[in-house]
Amino acid sequence: MVRYIAIRVLLFIVTLFLIMTLTYFALHIVIARRFVTDTPFLTDLARIWERYRDYLQGIFTEFDWGTDRYRRDVWDLLSRRMWRTLRLNIVAFFYYTVFGLLLGTIAAVWAKRWPDKVISVFVLILSSLPAYLLMMILVVVIGYRLDILPPQMPYPTRPLSIRLQGFILPVFVMGGLPLANITRLIRGEIRDLFHSNYLLLLRAKGLNRRQTVTRHMLKDAIVSMMPELPSAMIYALVSGFIVEIIYNVQGTSSWLFNSMFQPFLDAYYVNIDIEPTMLIVIFYAALALGVGFLIDI
Repeated sequence: MVRYIAIRVLLFIVTLFLIMTLTYFALHIVIARRFVTDTPFLTDLARIWERYRDYLQGIFTEFDWGTDRYRRDVWDLLSRRMWRTLRLNIVAFFYYTVFGLLLGTIAAVWAKRWPDKVISVFVLILSSLPAYLLMMILVVVIGYRLDILPPQMPYPTRPLSIRLQGFILPVFVMGGLPLANITRLIRGEIRDLFHSNYLLLLRAKGLNRRQTVTRHMLKDAIVSMMPELPSAMIYALVSGFIVEIIYNVQGTSSWLFNSMFQPFLDAYYVNIDIEPTMLIVIFYAALALGVGFLIDI
């Protein structure tokens, strides 16, 4: 086990370094060859490599990740903004795992009856609507028209009850597709167990239907759910990018957008700020790789 963990940690570091390197070169090549295209490609690579060595030296010797276009330290900005993104993703993780497990179990136990049909329609809607469209509909209808929930993320100075309500809409949208996938997976696994010889053995031991589900079948279903969690987490991160922008969450997503695009009249143009873009990409990559690492362990 120790050897396996050591190998996975080494792969984690190597993968993160490769992502970091490829991102740095890709961003600089885009900027270097945006206006000047007659420079030899190898000359651009040599110049980027020299900058990359200085960039790595600053990180490993002084833990200096650079500054943005406004001369602000990017690490300080990340340390303030990343917690807003992490809070949303952590709450969304518990939302789609717990409710996916619950809805899948109910649908399996009450298969082909009205609870199963209601859950199937709900899951179909969640898996059919894109995250950005569902988020805009909920903000307009529930936030502005009905005034039930805040139409944008409340400021930290608002009361705690208002700030907690601000998590409902973004978490619901970010966890929509993962919730649908986990619900389908749990329902299918438990339905298969209902038709297996394993169930006959449990019933022969004197367990009723509720006891067989809660004590035994849920454990097997959770094991089958584990490989689905890394892709669910990655989807929540990706959908959270547009959700944070729509819901005005001042997290890493809006910061990444502002670091790559600048407003000009009624449109935006590409103007990549290297240091903050690099740090945000590393943050997202480390988060996605870390989740996969923990679930594998």
